[in-house]
Amino acid sequence: MPGISAKSVKKAARLAGADLAGIATIQIAIFTSIFAAGMIASSLMLHYSTESFFTKAAQLREDLD
Repeated sequence: MPGISAKSVKKAARLAGADLAGIATIQIAIFTSIFAAGMIASSLMLHYSTESFFTKAAQLREDLD
């Protein structure tokens, strides 16, 4: 999360009396989820687009002009 929103969440949590360690855990979980989603998306794109650029012998296709 961007620093400005993280700071706002921490201030609101202090006013509400919430545990800051729990808030940090939630922020880490959100960051990890976003990172994992990006990695999965890029891996799937690479996996499925390889066939359109390379032949079965792993050579660059010439009919892409």
